[in-house]
Amino acid sequence: MEGVDLQAMTKGKLLALGRTAEVYEWRDGQVLKLFYDWCPADWAKHEASIAGIVNAKWVDAPKFIETATIDGRNGIIFERVNGISMLSLMSKDPLQIRKQARLFAELQSEINSSTGEDLPAMRPYLESSIAQGASLCEEMKSQLLSRLADLRDGTSLCHMDFHPDQVLICARGPVVLDWITALQGNRMADIARSMVLLQFAQALHLNWMAHSAVNLFRRIFTRAYLKRCMELHHDISDAEINKWMVVVAAARLKEGIKEEQGVILQYIKRELAQ
Repeated sequence: MEGVDLQAMTKGKLLALGRTAEVYEWRDGQVLKLFYDWCPADWAKHEASIAGIVNAKWVDAPKFIETATIDGRNGIIFERVNGISMLSLMSKDPLQIRKQARLFAELQSEINSSTGEDLPAMRPYLESSIAQGASLCEEMKSQLLSRLADLRDGTSLCHMDFHPDQVLICARGPVVLDWITALQGNRMADIARSMVLLQFAQALHLNWMAHSAVNLFRRIFTRAYLKRCMELHHDISDAEINKWMVVVAAARLKEGIKEEQGVILQYIKRELAQ
């Protein structure tokens, strides 16, 4: 499919815009995830490899079809799944927040109950990400790596970018998107990563009233989510999640999301000072 003209092939609309890719309508009930031209060429190959592994383990994920190169841009073709994102559903009906938070925790628990065999190991990824964090001084990196060394490895399938906009509510049930970050590791790290996203991801371009409402809804969702996690897994505690959150948050800094850098860095400094 290399060299095929994008407009001639899609004839469809742009469905979604992300930080690294666009998603277009494709043919025969499929979608095309097309990476921006600045993205490394191996990203599409890596995600395709992960998608194949996940499809064999986790049925409620879009089926990987094939890779494609279009106008010099690398892409992946997936099964098209129709539904509304959990985030959009809650935005339309805030009374759904607690119910969806519990479902969110249950979905993650089901994911984590699968083995992450054949996926990259989590510990080297976190170590590398912390070591490359440009906004972390060497002393902070040393402390964070020491804390990571004290945490246990695991063998669970971990999504590692699990947030409500990654879950589609469909006629066939919930479907989980975007598995490029999937790793094998401790499921508490996956929960910690979700907590970092829920607490520190920034809602942009909102007036003060909308921003206040978003923060309130975020707190309600986060409390209900964490409560359900603890009901499902009796070995989970606030203390254990906090141990993972600081190292996972530090690894997040490597992603260079400027709107989050300051607040995450403040959180890390506060945790390391304790």
